[in-house]
Amino acid sequence: MKRLMLAVVALLVALAPVAEAGRLAGPGVDMTVVLGNSTDVYTVTFVGGQAAVITVIGDRGSDLDLYVYDELGRLVAKDDDLTDRCVVAFTPAVTTTYKVRVVNRGVANRYTIRTN
Repeated sequence: MKRLMLAVVALLVALAPVAEAGRLAGPGVDMTVVLGNSTDVYTVTFVGGQAAVITVIGDRGSDLDLYVYDELGRLVAKDDDLTDRCVVAFTPAVTTTYKVRVVNRGVANRYTIRTN
C-alpha cells in the first residue's frame, strides 16, 4: 500500500508544473543532509483549497520521519513509519504557512524533499 501511495504521489509531483500547485511559490525541491539524531525545519506556505503534497526520499541510511504543523503548532499530517521514504498529503482550508520537520532517528541521511 505504501509503495502504491509513493508511486501516486511521485506522479502528482512530476505533473505539478502542469497541474495547480499547492505551494504558494510553486513546486519546490531541496536536496540536503540531515545530521544524525537531528531535525531539519522548513517553512512552506500552501494555498487554501488546493492539495498539498510533501515527499521525502532518503538514502536508506536511517529512519526519517516527516511532520507538518500549522501556524498554531497543531500537527496537520505525519509519516513516522520505520523507513526514510515519507509522504503526506492534506488540503488546507485557507492559504497559510506550515512548519515542516524532517526528523532523523539515526545516522546522517542525504534526502530529497519535494512539495507540489
